Amino acid sequence: MALPPELSHDSEFLNYVNVQVALSKVGESLEAYTEGKLRDVHSDVTRVLAPKSLPQCKNNCSEQLRKQFKSWCIACTSWKKELESPGNMRTPAGTQWDKMESWLWPKDFRNIAQVFIQTGWNTANVDLQDLTTVFGIWRRLARVPQTTVTDSDVLRDIRNSIAHATAQRVMRVDDSTKTQTFQEIRNVLSNRDVKPFVADFNAVMGMMASLENASKNDEDDDTNDELLGGVVRLVNRSGWRARPPKEIELLGTPVEVVLIHHSAVGENSTRWSDIAYNFVVGEDGRVYQGRSWDRVGAHTLGWNKVAISICFLGDYTDKLPPDCALEAAQELIKYGVSEGKLAPNYNLYGHCDARAGFESPGRALYALIKTWDHYDSVRPIVKPEPVHVNQP
Repeated sequence: MALPPELSHDSEFLNYVNVQVALSKVGESLEAYTEGKLRDVHSDVTRVLAPKSLPQCKNNCSEQLRKQFKSWCIACTSWKKELESPGNMRTPAGTQWDKMESWLWPKDFRNIAQVFIQTGWNTANVDLQDLTTVFGIWRRLARVPQTTVTDSDVLRDIRNSIAHATAQRVMRVDDSTKTQTFQEIRNVLSNRDVKPFVADFNAVMGMMASLENASKNDEDDDTNDELLGGVVRLVNRSGWRARPPKEIELLGTPVEVVLIHHSAVGENSTRWSDIAYNFVVGEDGRVYQGRSWDRVGAHTLGWNKVAISICFLGDYTDKLPPDCALEAAQELIKYGVSEGKLAPNYNLYGHCDARAGFESPGRALYALIKTWDHYDSVRPIVKPEPVHVNQP
């Protein structure tokens, strides 16, 4: 299914799609380089400390003793000293050693990635395909040449400006930004230190050229939406060019909880294995298929395995979505009940109900959904669920 007419002829939306696909591929392509640098550090530290025959840490020092570094065991102390040495770390100041897993450092080179993560970031489950994470590591990892860091800084800033666009610029990239993005992608991939690590370099560069030159005229002519229950206009994943998911976890149905979000800014983050939400509702009244009914999302910590998330695209702090979008969301919920995907007695909440401190779905929209059927005024109890890094 093709994009709806409004988006098929929106060049800035198509630019956004092509840029996001390109950035995702860049993240995959740079993983080997980052791993190579971390492996070099790990191998050198292991070699330096080998003559000392250090015993294995039995106290989980960074977790149990936290910043009491003088009380850490000899193994953790020795690894910390080597990892923060000038030859390995550019800026050791501010490193949150107490947030790490020091006892795991000797076991595998991937475990030391947390040492070089950007200060203030979650150091658990580091994703070496996420560009913001990777470029943050490069800035602190002394083994990465400064020229490589400089090249990556420009691309990082562009990527962040797109990801944190204003509400009016969500999922929009102008031609100038698109051109600059692809130029900086080429600069990073072609960097003399990086290029040898990029598998199928010519194929990757060819893909980048195709994405940069992609035309809206390449779209399929079929612009009919799929109708759910004869009412909901659904654009499936191929229709809005969703990336294939990196992994799939099935969600048991019928689901008893519906959570309402707003995007506020673009949230199709490469930190997740797929788009975070089950469904996204556009201001055009169309519903865009995310993970759909049967797959676990990555939208609300503690609730992903027991809730369906519906995200309104836009910032609804001071205004409401158009009536067509509000009606689409309500009809989608009714359809889910009729198809056995949602329990008839489901509970409806705002994102902020399930995650205290969050403003989503925005003050205006939140006030409205409190009047909808099935809204539960009692704050829900957090469901037991494994914690995942950078999850909203």
